[in-house]
Amino acid sequence: MGRRSRHFHERSFVDNLKNNRPNDKMIILSGKNGRNGKTTLIKEIIQYIGENNCYDCAPDNNVFNGIESYHKKQVPLLKNIITYKQSIIADTNRIENVNPSLLEVSKVINMYH
Repeated sequence: MGRRSRHFHERSFVDNLKNNRPNDKMIILSGKNGRNGKTTLIKEIIQYIGENNCYDCAPDNNVFNGIESYHKKQVPLLKNIITYKQSIIADTNRIENVNPSLLEVSKVINMYH
């Protein structure tokens, strides 16, 4: 019998979303401005899991847009949401500016073109 990997798998995160199962990490899509696929990937995830399973958290569809700009007061709120196993997908153009305590509870996916 094979061992189950303890590594985070992006596919299982999205499948958990679709099947109403909890996740214990926030996904952060990271990439510079321009055509790197973040918006396309977000749209495909929303289409896959169904719009009825998404909630608007920002003007840009269903992601925390510009997670690097969240103030220190907002960081504990996001960490609590993640701790209680709510699934969050965020994006950023500047991963180096994201609060380090958010990175501890996140999986960063670097997007390149």
